[in-house]
Parts: sequence; structure tokens; C-alpha cells
Amino acid sequence: MKRYGGSHGGERTLNIDQRSAKNPQKYMRKRIGIAVLLALLFLISSITTLLLQHGSARAANSQLLPGEQTWKQGVSSLLFGANDSSWQWSPNHLGNNPAIAASLRSAGITVIRTPLRLNDAQARVSAVEAAGAKCLGIISPPDALQVVQMLGNRCVMYEWMNEPDNTKLTADAYASSWNQNIPALRAANAQAIFIGPVVASPNLTYIQQFLTLTNQAGNTPDVVSFHMYPCTNQTIASCPAHIASYGQHTSEVQATVSAVLGHTLPLAVTEWNYSWKPNQTPQNDPFIKTFTTLSLDAMAQAGIRMAMQYDIASNAGGGTLDMIDPQTGQALPQLNAVQQTVQKYQLQGVPVVPSGGTVTGIQTAVAQPTQPPLSPQSVIISAPEGGLFVHEQSLHCTTEAPGATMLSPSTVSNMLVSFGVTQDGCSVIFKVQNPQQSLRLNWWSEGAAESTTLSFQTSANSTNGLDGNWQIFPATSFMAVGGTQMLTLENAAWVKASIHPPMSQHPPVDLVMELYSLNGLTGITTIHPQAILLARH
Repeated sequence: MKRYGGSHGGERTLNIDQRSAKNPQKYMRKRIGIAVLLALLFLISSITTLLLQHGSARAANSQLLPGEQTWKQGVSSLLFGANDSSWQWSPNHLGNNPAIAASLRSAGITVIRTPLRLNDAQARVSAVEAAGAKCLGIISPPDALQVVQMLGNRCVMYEWMNEPDNTKLTADAYASSWNQNIPALRAANAQAIFIGPVVASPNLTYIQQFLTLTNQAGNTPDVVSFHMYPCTNQTIASCPAHIASYGQHTSEVQATVSAVLGHTLPLAVTEWNYSWKPNQTPQNDPFIKTFTTLSLDAMAQAGIRMAMQYDIASNAGGGTLDMIDPQTGQALPQLNAVQQTVQKYQLQGVPVVPSGGTVTGIQTAVAQPTQPPLSPQSVIISAPEGGLFVHEQSLHCTTEAPGATMLSPSTVSNMLVSFGVTQDGCSVIFKVQNPQQSLRLNWWSEGAAESTTLSFQTSANSTNGLDGNWQIFPATSFMAVGGTQMLTLENAAWVKASIHPPMSQHPPVDLVMELYSLNGLTGITTIHPQAILLARH
């Protein structure tokens, strides 16, 4: 990815008694079986994490990274980082404007990624320290060893180079450079961790070759890193559908790591934002707060251990990528969204409460208006028990469906005239007519292939469940084999639940969804029987 700073260039009826009376033994067996399966899978997953083989990498997933804390819902504190880019792109920057450091400290930024050369490493690490953050240094030949020796324990996390795949450096050449230099750097600071291959995107071929060659040399990285700008060349309207790519790519990268090494490694997204291109990131549009919150939630759900927004205040992308005004040092909307997400996950502090209501249970996503503005709306997603059964729907989602699909409604009961299912089998759509409606959605996998992520979308201004503006909310407490969620909507809205198979996975995903109402059925309808083209998510 190219980098721009100013003009510089560089780089998804029946009540419960009637339903179970139809076949009580089958129903009870299925429900008990699902509950036991999910409990066992959770237990097995937890035990497996504790028993991972570490290989030659010291920082396996069961170990904390330097300075890392485990926050609410198992989220890593290092997820809330940022990049300090070139000090040559703006006359005002983190190095000379104390107001910028104050804004970062106030927001709770935990780690700052910064390029370190022998002539400015001391000053840059001092700026990181002034912001109250941990240091992740970008180092490269020829002065990497001197930098590591000079800084000692002031900086104990390093990436080797930056986006080598974007500079035409082959994976073989990068791995050769890594194997030649990293052993000496580890000897120079035994407390430090070293991270690679720092690719410009989730480049699986590059990552696989790098890991293969470093593993052969007994010199594998402590963390695997890559960059993501999921909405490059996308509009505000089309961007939300791409946020699920955080989970998809994380799963693919981790699968590649496991295939090569036989165990997992921590993953880091050391650059992320809306777009890497200048003047594409909607820096001052209200949507940037929605994008930022959902991006951090998606990475948290995917298990990313460390992430850094690009960038702080370097006039990157013509200034559109900055989340602090370099001149005044004042926070811009994106940093405000990061701060609110930090407060939601951190172990101490008051959780963020959406306007117009209080949160009970676990808050995982709150809707923000998109453009054009929707009616005021909040969505709270959590995972309670109970409820009145409404409908069960099987989904057969294929990654090879046509680009446009049709709604294929299925009749269920006089309480639900129809339940809309897209022809690609990846989504169900229904409408909640009354405000303060609480629903619970269960799902579990029935096929050999598993979905990677599940998401919910809501629309306050759709007229038929197909048009209008939609906002996306990643599911939480999600495992590929199943999960349960509650949605509480403050206002009437359309809801779409979608599964997102891995892009590299060709077998279809088979999933069963169950819908329950937690406060009666009076507010639930579904789309009218029809066949209307629907853009595939």
C-alpha cells in the first residue's frame, strides 16, 4: 500500500408447548444435545488454548505479550493502539505538540507503533512514553541492532521492516533478511519480541512462505502481523458489508499459521483504517465513529491481540487518516470512538451507555447513524436465556452463489406470514414493528463446513426489507459451531441476520437459526412473499 502524507507519497405460529408436543423426544434430544455440544466445545476450546505447543516462538496465544492485559470478554488491552507516522509530513506532530500526547493519554491508547532509526529513536520513544503508551518499533537494516541495544527495555516489541510485499521484496528475500538479523536482535534484548511479516494485506501466500522458511531455521516470529483497510474504494453505504472481512481474514491467517507450524500464534493488525488511499476516509462524517467501533469489535471478536489505527496526527492521506488535529492536538471523531470502545472493554471505568436507555447484560454494539441519517436507534446485543419460540429456519449458504440473489420467503404460521430468506441461503430478514422489542436468536452448524462470522444488520428506513440504509453489528459469544444472542431495539426496525463463510472455503455452510421473542409476538412480522433482487452481502 502506498502511503501519503500531504503531498508526499511513499508507499452478516406455534408456541413453545405446541412445537415440542409435535415430537417431544426429538425436540428435547436436540435441545439437550445442542446445549451439551456447545458446553463441551467451549470447555475443549479453553483447555486446548492452555495446552498449545509453543515451538520456538515465545509468545503463544496462552501467554501475555509485553504490557498486555486481558480486559472484559477476553479482549486484549493492546487492541487499542495507533501509528505515529513520519514527522516530515506535518510541521506539528506527536514529537513536538504535547497536546497530541495528552489527547492520546486521555483516550486510553495503549500502544503506539513508530518507525525507529538510530538518529531519532530516543525522541520517538520519548514521545510514546509521554502519551502513556507501550512502544512497538519498526526497525530495519542497517541500524536495527544499534537501536535495540540503545533502547533496552524502553521498547520491547519490534516489527521487522514495513510492508515488504509492497516494496517488491519477495517472501524468500524477506525471510532471509529475518533469519540473518533476528537472532542477533533477540540476543541483544532477551525480553523483546519480534513480529513479522508486516504484509500490506492478509497475503496468505507470503505469510505461508515466510513461516515455512523461518520455521526451518528455528526462528519463527513471536507474533504474525498484517494490515487491513477494508473499505478502500468503498462508499459509506457499501462499507459496512466489508467489516466482516476482519473475522474472515483473521481466520484464514490463523489457519495458515497452524498449517505451517502445527500451533497458533498471536496475530496483530498493525495498520488499519477505512482506506489507505488519500481523501477516501470520511474523517469528519459521523459514520467514521460507527466504522471505528465496529472495526474494533470485529477484531476483538476475531481474537486479534494487537492493533494500531493509522494514524495519529501526521497529515497522512492528506490529513484524512489522522484522528487528532496536528495543529491543535484536539481529538477528532475517530479517536472519540476509540476512547468509547476502550471504556467498554477495560477492567476499570464506567461502561458507555447508549443514549435513550440503560444497558443490562453485556453491551457489545451500539448503532450510530449513517448517512443519510436514520431515525434515532439503538441496538443492544447480549445472550440471555428463555423466550417464546417463533420460528426455526435452515440455511444453506454457498460461497459460489451468483452476485445477485432473490428473496425466497417460507410460510411458517399465522403469526408470521413469511420469513424471508435470500436465495443464496446466507441471510434471513424480518421486521420488528414495535419499539423496545427483545429477541433471541440461536444458531448452530449442521454441515461439515463451518461459518467464520455471523452479523446482524438493522434498517430504520427500509420499506420492504430490501431497500434503505443498513447498519452492521458483529455477533458476540460466537463460535463457528453455534451461539446465542439477544437483540433489543429501541425503535421499529428491519433485521437481517447473515452468515459469512470464509472466502477460501468452497463447501457450503449449513446452519440452523431459531428466533425467540422475549416480550411477546405482537411486534414481529416478516417480509411479504415476493421475489425481489437483493444485492448479495
